[in-house]
Amino acid sequence: MRALCVVCGWGVVERQSKRSAEERKMSAEQLRVCFVVNPQSASGRTGQAWEQVSAELRGRVGDFTVKKTAKAGDGMVLTREALVEGHDLVVSVGGDGTNNEVVNGFFSSEGRPVREGAMFSFFASGSGSDLQRTLPTTRNASELAEMILHGGVRHLDVGSLEWTDARGEKGQRYFLNIASFGMSGLVARLTNRSRLKRWSAKLAFQWASIRGFFGFPNVPLRIYRDEQPVYEVRSRLGAICNGRCFGSGMRMAPQAEMDDGLLDLILFEGFTLPYLLTKFGTIYKGTHIDLKGVTTHRVRRLRVESDFADVLMEIDGEELGRLPLVCEVMAGALPFRHLLQGVIKP
Repeated sequence: MRALCVVCGWGVVERQSKRSAEERKMSAEQLRVCFVVNPQSASGRTGQAWEQVSAELRGRVGDFTVKKTAKAGDGMVLTREALVEGHDLVVSVGGDGTNNEVVNGFFSSEGRPVREGAMFSFFASGSGSDLQRTLPTTRNASELAEMILHGGVRHLDVGSLEWTDARGEKGQRYFLNIASFGMSGLVARLTNRSRLKRWSAKLAFQWASIRGFFGFPNVPLRIYRDEQPVYEVRSRLGAICNGRCFGSGMRMAPQAEMDDGLLDLILFEGFTLPYLLTKFGTIYKGTHIDLKGVTTHRVRRLRVESDFADVLMEIDGEELGRLPLVCEVMAGALPFRHLLQGVIKP
């Protein structure tokens, strides 16, 4: 018997399934479905919409279990719990922070899968939801049910990141989308503490970015890429990209592929404040990669160090720690279940 778990947020019901109720119930008998709901996602809209989504979905896929998060870190704990219980598909429906917690629930601290062959998917509902700009997502309960019962599978790369906390101790985290350091780490701190985020994640991010421009200088970096010689540079911002977008729509790595066994390291080298301010909008179009001073490095493993005391980091929009860091790609480590409609290209 196959088992399935969905880590869920919110969605809008738009269309009816073409399959008969009898066929749906017959398919659902082969599945154990679990929803881990983050009711605080999207400023509480997830919890408000959940009852409608669950009622619609129950009629399409049959019975399921619901697990609700109450605090940061619960998504990882509940996902791991669901996998240990025997579920083989976890669908994160929430924001990018929820997605990150769910992905971390798939792996042990040694990088081994908690349940071999278990699949990940997501149902976007968060304030930023940048992962959906690279990967296809379901838009309503009907599509979610279709994905659950008849979806395809693609094996995605995962980034494994070792970082340093304020006490100098090492931490370890996985990411599916983007991890970054420098100005973006400060911006993540300011964004997540901003009251503007309640009304507009993009506005909160842009205001925090302006403050970050003036609050973080170009700093010396030493970057070790695979087996290449050390790369020394002064930079305000570096992004380690598996996916393409972060910051509520910034196309940081428009050429990144999530199943090529490589990470795209994007560096902004020696940018002055006036130049960065005038070119900031190009990041939303993805044309910044053609600017002088923006370099792209495709790597499997890298280490980043700095003599600057406080180079902050973020991972999938959440403040994490600081340099030094070590990052490597886990090629094809995460089976991703999706609608049979191909990958959405941003």
